[in-house]
Amino acid sequence: RQPLTWKMFFLLPLLVIVLILAFFIFFRHKRQEVKRDPQSNVLLITLDTTRADRLGCSGYVPAQTPNLDRLAAEGVNCQAAYSPVPLTLPAHCTVLSGLYPPAHKVRNNGSYFLPEPVLTLAEILGQNGYQTSAFVSSFVLDSRFGLDQGFSVYNDEFAGGGAKTYKSERDAAAVFAAFSSWFAGRGAGKFFSWVHFFDPHAPYDPPEPLRSAFSDNPYDGEIAYMDHYIGAILDLLKEKHLMEDTLVVIAGDHGEAFAEHGETGHQVFCYEENLRVPLIFHALNRLPENMRLKQKVGLTDVMPTVLEFLQIPVPASLQGRSLLPLMQKKDTVEPDLYLESFFAFEAFHCAPIRGIIQKNYKYLDLPKPELYDLQQDPGERKNLISGSAVLGQKMKTSLNELTRRLGGSDMQGQRRMTDAEKSTLASLGYITSAPAAQSAGPRPDPKDKIAGWQVFNRGAEQAAQGQSDAAAASLLQAIELIPDYAGSYTILANVYFKNGQNDKALALFRDALIRIPTDTTLKTEYAVLLIKMNRLDQGMTQLQELTKTDLVDKKAFVYSQMGSIAAAQDNPPQAITYYRQAHESEPDNDDYARKLAFLLHRTNRFAEALTIYRNLEQKQPDDIQLIRDMAIVYAQMNDLEQARSYFTRALQRSPDANLHYNFALLLARQGQYAEAAAMMEKFLIAVPAASAQAQAARRYLADWRSR
Repeated sequence: RQPLTWKMFFLLPLLVIVLILAFFIFFRHKRQEVKRDPQSNVLLITLDTTRADRLGCSGYVPAQTPNLDRLAAEGVNCQAAYSPVPLTLPAHCTVLSGLYPPAHKVRNNGSYFLPEPVLTLAEILGQNGYQTSAFVSSFVLDSRFGLDQGFSVYNDEFAGGGAKTYKSERDAAAVFAAFSSWFAGRGAGKFFSWVHFFDPHAPYDPPEPLRSAFSDNPYDGEIAYMDHYIGAILDLLKEKHLMEDTLVVIAGDHGEAFAEHGETGHQVFCYEENLRVPLIFHALNRLPENMRLKQKVGLTDVMPTVLEFLQIPVPASLQGRSLLPLMQKKDTVEPDLYLESFFAFEAFHCAPIRGIIQKNYKYLDLPKPELYDLQQDPGERKNLISGSAVLGQKMKTSLNELTRRLGGSDMQGQRRMTDAEKSTLASLGYITSAPAAQSAGPRPDPKDKIAGWQVFNRGAEQAAQGQSDAAAASLLQAIELIPDYAGSYTILANVYFKNGQNDKALALFRDALIRIPTDTTLKTEYAVLLIKMNRLDQGMTQLQELTKTDLVDKKAFVYSQMGSIAAAQDNPPQAITYYRQAHESEPDNDDYARKLAFLLHRTNRFAEALTIYRNLEQKQPDDIQLIRDMAIVYAQMNDLEQARSYFTRALQRSPDANLHYNFALLLARQGQYAEAAAMMEKFLIAVPAASAQAQAARRYLADWRSR
């Protein structure tokens, strides 16, 4: 053997270093590869009202988002992702259809539905052998608005079996519980699940200990709360060893403004704070790790990216693009992005907002147009339109062409809301009026109305907190600033009513109906106020007029109010007719079902009542009032064994005096006089001795003891 020379002595460590570097480069390249996987599960998690710049993975130091940050670190973080619209329903329609609002026709919350011909991601995956399920947390995404297309399970139960249309949302814990229950019982095979979290939406009120930890910024606390349950979902996947078999997509629907441009919340404007959203793709060993995409992308890109990853043909009709080539660095083109908000157009008759992002520039087509250089001015503080008229005109031309190509500006997806639905949306701040009629005259710029909108929001919050004087002052100011907005009138009228100022409330409604004669929410609220004032005949007249108009589609709320008037006027047959119409319009509204069943019971239509009660029992097996009602119905139908069973169940849950009385009568009918006497004695202990019912009980007791 030859001894090592000095050259070999130095070259050997160098060779080792080269080999280590080659090994590192090889495996780093492997971690950056895209491997399509037709057998992968898909988990889509959408984050309502979540700004992209409030996550730890965006560099926001106060964030407490370890689970989202880990997904970004292990996956692809799209750092310039845009929603096309600052509204929940239209944005989710874009995510699940791959279409912009002009194409899918959903331009606002509540008054639109996703048309049946639109092909959704759930429909395509269902056709390709996937179990499809959705778990949404806000009434805004209720199945009645069309997003249930393609889902075999669409869980939108916000009220735990109660009257869904009066409960607007559920928190992350409840959504996780619904998903977890489905996940535990799902069958074998691939799944596509969509989980929607609503927690960061106003009002911001995270539970403890996050309430205290984020007392200065509860919005961040809501995001932290949501992140915790995202982690709980990921833990379920890990427990079943499914993380490496699942594509996880995180997508925000829109952002949230904190008065950067005068708006607090979202809906009206299309600035960066309204439209920049989180967008993360995570698939262990199949998508690049810790990749930060700087290129501008949109929510239209989610569906084509998922389909290409699964090796499913991407429909040519989609308006987004797959981001896989971008992840492979084979595509550096940034297509134009379309933006819009029709909220102010419909709510207070402003010009609609349409916009376009071309490379680094954003153009908003308005009576006072806006042009921003997003690279030099990401906060959109300097409107360049006056000094860049040529560029502005060029971008306006591009926007008009893009709008035409995407589907135009018509509103074919218009859906008439029930007034109960409008009431529920109002509780979320989504107060919508009748869609604005097309006007030949110029409409004001939303920027000129935002001060009035902010004053209205302040007044609505003051009213909710019982600050009646402050609320009245704010709402009167809002009416002066935006006189065509119905929400100010309805809330102010109710403030007057609560203060005993009935004449002022009625006069305000009459004035509002002259100004806005076609607004169905206004008309319905006026009828409800008349009912509250016990002006039942006037209220009935208003409601009957509403049923004749084509501005109301499912008239469930209107019919339920008519039913309540008929019941109050001791007209059970008419009340049954109205409540049946309400129940048929909203069969999942348990409140309407209960009232209908009670009226049927009261009019001795026991079999019909029992059918409804049995359906309710499947959803609410432990509801004490329901068990009591069923016990009495069975007794009146002479089904004594069933009646005895339900009375026993009811007494186990609530030892109520009237239950003892009715159960005693049932036992006596069965010849069980000793038991009947013992039960009636319990009743007598609980009621005043001089009452007429107590005197009757003593007579029964004497008779039974003599037998």
